[in-house]
Amino acid sequence: MSYSLIRTMIIPILHFIDALGAGGTELQLVYLLEHLDRTRFKPSVLTTYDHFRHYEPTLKSLDVPIYSLHHSELTVANRGRVLQRYVSLMWQLKPKIVHCWLHYPNLIGQSMRFFCPPHKLITSGRAELSPRAARLEALLSPMNNLRIVNNKNLILANNSKRNPKKRKTLNRMSTS
Repeated sequence: MSYSLIRTMIIPILHFIDALGAGGTELQLVYLLEHLDRTRFKPSVLTTYDHFRHYEPTLKSLDVPIYSLHHSELTVANRGRVLQRYVSLMWQLKPKIVHCWLHYPNLIGQSMRFFCPPHKLITSGRAELSPRAARLEALLSPMNNLRIVNNKNLILANNSKRNPKKRKTLNRMSTS
């Protein structure tokens, strides 16, 4: 493929977030989508849950398609259906970049990566995690291409001796 053709391709990006509530992470997503170069990128948003849709009207006004995994009760059967929906949607949309926002989307995106079409995976972390959640994130972190972190403890965990593989971690202070 020639360089000029690659430069003119519109790259599909899937932003995967728990919900569209009125929180800070959701507002960051809205700001990003408001200023995204639509001549180069085609965004879509996937939510884990159907409730807390505060920013849905804003995304619709930006002409950003919104999909949902329709997660409800935390049962094993329901989680299996959620994973199946995620993989199915990934094959339908075939995004080149998947940006997972926060813990649960990170886990789904990382654990299902090999069942999906090839893509770059960006994960992010903001809040303190329980010890169990931190272990899961550390176990699956080799699946991502980039991790965006703005929490000191998550930065330390990502760069710990338990995870010797060098990965890119972007934080507000530096890139390592």
